[in-house]
Amino acid sequence: MAISFGGRAGAAVAQAFLLALLARSLGVDDFGTYAVTYATCMFGFGVLDYGLTVRALAARGIEDVRGLFGALAIFKAAAFLLAMVVVAIILSTGLVASGPPQLLLFVSVLSAAGDAFGNTSLVIQQGERRTWSATGWQLIRRLLALIPFAFGLTLTTAFACLAILGISGVVIFFVLAIRRAGRPTPLMSILRANHSSFLVGLGPNIAQLDSAALGATAGAQVAGLYGASTRLAAPMNLVVVSMMQVAVPEMAGDTDPNRRAQIFRASRRTALGLAAAFLLGSPLAPVITEIMLGDQFGEAAPIVGGVMVAAGFIAISQAYLGWFNATHIPKSVGYSMLCSAVLRVIACATIGAIWGPWGLALVLPVTAVLTLTALHIIWLRTRSTMA
Repeated sequence: MAISFGGRAGAAVAQAFLLALLARSLGVDDFGTYAVTYATCMFGFGVLDYGLTVRALAARGIEDVRGLFGALAIFKAAAFLLAMVVVAIILSTGLVASGPPQLLLFVSVLSAAGDAFGNTSLVIQQGERRTWSATGWQLIRRLLALIPFAFGLTLTTAFACLAILGISGVVIFFVLAIRRAGRPTPLMSILRANHSSFLVGLGPNIAQLDSAALGATAGAQVAGLYGASTRLAAPMNLVVVSMMQVAVPEMAGDTDPNRRAQIFRASRRTALGLAAAFLLGSPLAPVITEIMLGDQFGEAAPIVGGVMVAAGFIAISQAYLGWFNATHIPKSVGYSMLCSAVLRVIACATIGAIWGPWGLALVLPVTAVLTLTALHIIWLRTRSTMA
């Protein structure tokens, strides 16, 4: 846990610098384009993953692990090729102006692929309890992407940063997956075994479309403010994410129900403490926005405050999801995640367009509370049968 947290803390600091430097280099409008493209691609990569990444974290409890990794490599390769084909079609039709806009589209897609695949690499290694390697590669990716900014805050350096993030994430994943892959598990077996995992992952993936939906209803500038604010949530959740990527393999590989329950309760207590810290720190949102994003993103302060409050509730939800991933995922969990994600996208697109940043600041905590409430009720009803 200490190794995982330490590595993630370093990666989170590097990611925070990356976000700030990207925002300042691209400006509000271009950052809005990047945020919409990135969110849309992350949705697509998440859907095409079909829950395989979720299952990889609990690989210790899976009999045909090499078959799982073989299927994962094939699914990811197909997703990457499809993304590149779609980009090529868009660029060839002239829908995007030539020059920097086309390059921004390409590196945004590449960056999303790198983050999606890089997260899977991290999960694979955490599932095998290779914590040093998992955190090390994650930190290296973030630090490498900072190098271009030594040459100034320009569009060129921002593009170089996104390209490095993308290429490194894709390469690391395929090196890891191919070394572990065996004969892929048959497609029908994958579809049956991963249905619940797919639904659980589909919810957060749909939620990433909120930036795209907001851009369509409120414009690129509001989408840029929102995209920059919500990207700050990833560093905030590093404690719970680190803990769950250690706890889930332990719970999955432990047959003692009492031990599993102890690990879950410890993770939930940590998440509750983190939620309290975020709630108390949310009044500092204007200061955080000024430091991290600069003057041009000053209007995003209410959204940053909402992100901080929502991050606390999401952290508690992650503890419950860790329990379900390590034991059994009821279909009701997947449906709950799906409904809350759709609600978030619709609410962002409508309320954000009407009331702007202050409306968005309210949407995020409300949807996070609804999700947590649903997961807690499901856990109360099923905990005795899944221990």
